[in-house]
Amino acid sequence: MKNKILFFLSFLFISCATEDAEVQLDAVVDGKYKTNVLMEDYTATWCQWCPRVSKKMEDLWSSTSKRITPVAIHRYSDVFEFSKQGEMATKFSVTGAPFVILQRNGRWNEQAVKVTDLIAIDSNIGLALESSIKDRTLSLTVKVGFGADLSDLKLSVYLTENGLKANQKTQGDLGYGEGTKIGNSYYLVDFVHDHVLRASISQLFGDAIDTSKSKNGEIFEKTYEYVIPEAYSLKSNIVAFVSNKDDKVLNSRYFVTTGEAASNGKFQTVE
Repeated sequence: MKNKILFFLSFLFISCATEDAEVQLDAVVDGKYKTNVLMEDYTATWCQWCPRVSKKMEDLWSSTSKRITPVAIHRYSDVFEFSKQGEMATKFSVTGAPFVILQRNGRWNEQAVKVTDLIAIDSNIGLALESSIKDRTLSLTVKVGFGADLSDLKLSVYLTENGLKANQKTQGDLGYGEGTKIGNSYYLVDFVHDHVLRASISQLFGDAIDTSKSKNGEIFEKTYEYVIPEAYSLKSNIVAFVSNKDDKVLNSRYFVTTGEAASNGKFQTVE
C-alpha cells in the first residue's frame, strides 16, 4: 500500500512538473526570444542592380539558418508591383531600387555583419502562429509573447509568395550569371522571385496591441481571415512583426504555412 501511495505521489509530481514546463514554453517570464531581422527589399524586375542585393539576401538566408525575415516589395511599373508600395516608400524615405531597410530603422549598406550583429541580440518579444485554410480562406491566429513590460506596440501581418517567374534585368554577373541580351539590355530569363509581398492582412502599418496584454509573461493573440485571390498560390507564406510607436521593428518571423504547423506554433525561445 505504501509503495502504491509513493507511486501515485511520484506520478502527480511528474505530471505537474510537465504541465509547468509546457506553460513556461508558452509564457516566458523575464525570458528571451531569438531575434529575426526584417529585411524589406524594395526591388523591381526593371532594376539592373537588384540581382546583386537578391544574391546577398539569399546568402544571408542560408548562412543565418533563416534568421532573416525577407519581404520583396516590388515597385511601380513592375509585373509584381505591390499596390501600396508608394505609401510604404514615402513613409520610410525609400528612393529608387534596390533599397533595403533593416528593422524599419535605416537603409542596409549590404554588409552581412550589419544583419548578424542584430541577430546576435536577443529579443523580449516572440512570435508564433496557428493557421488553417479552407477552400481559399486563410485563418490565422498570431501570438506575441512578452518577456518584459512593453507598451505602444503594433502587429503587422503580410502575405508573401515564392516561385514567381519573370525576366529580371541585370548589369553583368551580379551572382546569377551574365544574363541573355534582349534588345539593348541583359536579362535573367525566367528569374525566380521569392518573398514577394502580395497583401497586408493587418492594417498596412500594423494593428494596435492591447497594452494590458504586452506585459512580462503575457501572450497577445489576434485572429485574422484572408481570402487568397485565385491568382496567388495557396502555398503563400506569412510574415509577422512587432513594431513600436516609432515604427521600428522589435522582432519578426517568417512562417511557411504548409506543413509547418508544429514549429509555427512554438515560440523561438533562447535555450
